[in-house]
Amino acid sequence: TTLFRSQKTSYGYAALCEGKSFAGFSEKGKLLWQKSVREKPSLFFTTGCGDTIWFISKSKKINLLNPEGQLLWTADCGFEVKENPLQGKDGRVFLRGKNDVACYALNGSLRWKKEIKDQNVSLPLG
Repeated sequence: TTLFRSQKTSYGYAALCEGKSFAGFSEKGKLLWQKSVREKPSLFFTTGCGDTIWFISKSKKINLLNPEGQLLWTADCGFEVKENPLQGKDGRVFLRGKNDVACYALNGSLRWKKEIKDQNVSLPLG
């Protein structure tokens, strides 16, 4: 059972499922893969270049899965993310919390983090 709206991929869709797992589906809804993850996912996830999957865990961590759902890396954000990660054209991913904005490279390294007090999180990051 999927828990949240799916994200488009080149093979169809990726979705967050029950039981700390993600799944890949074909355009016609056929299950292609399903993988459990260690960290309990929040509802914030997105797909990126090359069908990677970026998700935020309940423990305030950013996680990157390869196109088959294998975990590539996890990094501590240090703040509660308030919306889906946004991937830039060069592969970097941007995260926003109530008072923070951060940028991570494809390899999981923190590129930068800025504190922005009382930003309007009702406006989308992208």
